[in-house]
Amino acid sequence: MRVLLFGSLLVLAASVSLTRELRADILVNFDGGNSGGVVDAYLGTAGDGWLGAWRTEATRSNMTSTQILGSNPLVSGGGNYLDVAIDMDSTVTDLNYGQGCVARTYDDYYGEFGATSPHTIEFQVRTDEDLGAGGTFSSSNDHFYFFDNPTVRNGTAAENSWGVFAFGANYETAVGNEWAFYNGHQDGWAFDEYRLINTGLTLAAGTTYDFTITVDPANRRYDASVTNGSVTSTITGLGFRTAVAEAGRILHFGGKGNQPADVRAFSLDSIRLADNGGGDPPDPSELPTADGFRGIWYYNQHVGPPTTTSTPADSARIPSRSRRTPTTRKRRTKRSSSTAEPTRRTARFTT
Repeated sequence: MRVLLFGSLLVLAASVSLTRELRADILVNFDGGNSGGVVDAYLGTAGDGWLGAWRTEATRSNMTSTQILGSNPLVSGGGNYLDVAIDMDSTVTDLNYGQGCVARTYDDYYGEFGATSPHTIEFQVRTDEDLGAGGTFSSSNDHFYFFDNPTVRNGTAAENSWGVFAFGANYETAVGNEWAFYNGHQDGWAFDEYRLINTGLTLAAGTTYDFTITVDPANRRYDASVTNGSVTSTITGLGFRTAVAEAGRILHFGGKGNQPADVRAFSLDSIRLADNGGGDPPDPSELPTADGFRGIWYYNQHVGPPTTTSTPADSARIPSRSRRTPTTRKRRTKRSSSTAEPTRRTARFTT
């Protein structure tokens, strides 16, 4: 949130003349249940920063079982969440895999949030299938993936900005059954499996993960963080896959399978998109005046070069900010990312 500081007087930008300086988060908590007429629902409808309802896109699979549930929430007291199931059909093989995504389009909200501006995306995911030896998540063609893209797709594409992955087996630089982030070439070219950066955080069934993606569209970079509540892994300075200097505007959450019996199953909740500030200072004529005080305008911004770190789960939190929002988040504040070039340094801490 932008703040005006007058001497020792902290003035929040809340006057009518500075209403445009307020920032609004775009949220989904699935509190509206299974409905087509409520924004915070599935499939939902347009409003509050979302340009439309949730959509599904699938190949050699179906997603008809995807629905909002209230029992067994991702965290205690968490309430409703989206139970996603991608059922592979009988034609699926290792060469003709099945895949699918749920996706939703976001854009400007109160005229202050856009895909070309720095912003942060947060969401919670829990894997709900057997990831052990008896399960079907066992191949490098078994994927979970979450990404941003300008068109709705069933899987990743060269137009992706950021990307989160997990594979059922080792896939070049990616370690099987660990979360990884994609460090793109920023050229909109083919997927490069040697650009997957491991987080060191194991993918475990029934575990809830908090993701934070801090996007810097102008420089086609992003920072990414994931925590399981005990260990937090942060990688900064990751490159977009696309050559375009803006985010895709469509969030995707999906997976891939290589056997007819495969069902990629995960739960999704607490999606939040927040503007990171920035822009031009307000016109001096809009500022309150008082004898003996001088107005100082400032904001936080993403600076510095990129690194890979792991931190205790209760550190590096995103500072809380007052926001004009239609609802409040159900979760704890997410962790922020620092800045530096992606490296392979890993340190693990537990609380």
